[in-house]
Amino acid sequence: MKKKILLFVLLITLGLISILLFKQRHLIWQGLKDKRELAQMNIAPVANYPIKTAAYWTSPTMGERDALNLARHDLLIIDLENKFNNRYRLLEIKKMNPDIIILAYSNPMEIFTTLYQTRPWQNKVIKEITEKRPAWLLKTVSQERQSLQFANFWPGMIMLNISATCPRINGERYYQWMAKKLKREILSDPIFDGYFQDNGTVNISWVYQNKPEKIDINSDNQPDSDAFIDKSWSKGQNRFLRSIHGYSFWRNLFRSRKMLILSNKGDTNLLKYVDGKFFEKFPNDYLGDKWAFGWGQSMSNARKTGPYTILQVERHLLQFGLASTLLLDNAYIAVGQDNAGVFPEFEIDPGKPRGQSTSYDNLYARDYENLRVEVDPLLQKSAIIMYSH
Repeated sequence: MKKKILLFVLLITLGLISILLFKQRHLIWQGLKDKRELAQMNIAPVANYPIKTAAYWTSPTMGERDALNLARHDLLIIDLENKFNNRYRLLEIKKMNPDIIILAYSNPMEIFTTLYQTRPWQNKVIKEITEKRPAWLLKTVSQERQSLQFANFWPGMIMLNISATCPRINGERYYQWMAKKLKREILSDPIFDGYFQDNGTVNISWVYQNKPEKIDINSDNQPDSDAFIDKSWSKGQNRFLRSIHGYSFWRNLFRSRKMLILSNKGDTNLLKYVDGKFFEKFPNDYLGDKWAFGWGQSMSNARKTGPYTILQVERHLLQFGLASTLLLDNAYIAVGQDNAGVFPEFEIDPGKPRGQSTSYDNLYARDYENLRVEVDPLLQKSAIIMYSH
């Protein structure tokens, strides 16, 4: 009897392993193929910047010089279209910097209103939804004109209904369909070490605050209350990332490097599913307390948002952003969007921190072995003072 039970358990185990191998066959096969290609590449390595840096590349294509400069960072957020347009550039980056982390960027909240030749994956999504699944396009109701319109946030784009009350089509809501598509077609490629979700917000009613239109979140052609909209949106958003996070567990069984998940905005929601948050155009004054343009709230959140938190700043705030990053233990700095420049400001070696940051009279400072950082959030000024040993 015991032998039969053991045999049964063995057969079940072998069956589960076979299913896993079958589901991850592309990941395994492509990983072996990439390993051979990398071994054959005759490309010199590049040196990382001494501090933790990231780059935010939402362009669907990438040139040779772009790849060379981007390879110097520790972490790259790369538009997933690069997988289809120039995957070899991503391989070149990994050859130049084997430790680099590359995350696939997507914006599941919106689609373009135009088909672009450089966006083949997005074009298929646009055609699929507009032709076969138009009920997933988020709509608004104008009480003044008694008319329905498509919801719009970013110019040239239409919003999609990622909520839990989005209509089912063929048994699926939009967030389920999109999560499955990303897992099968993007995250099954080992060129990516994880996923970055743009517009990872748990509320959406703010898009139509103080406007005559209101969002129709459940597609009944009626305007909905802000509370109902945000509750439904939050549920859908959580379920979307939970699905991606669940996939990461199985993917990690076949990869030596853990699959990472990041999102913006820089709030403290969704932390059970993500490894870090992206503070776009840091500091952010919409996260709560607005002191110093939201710097205090942004920094408070950043301390809680995981080991791969990124402070992204515009070029004119580079020094201020760099100094703010050095006040933290878990943050990377990124400059601008689609910026493949070289940054001499990053060529500093702080050494080990001598303690946590301190503050006095609204000034913040931190000492490292090789330098001292000082930040004035109200003036958005900073200083990095190198020690002379």
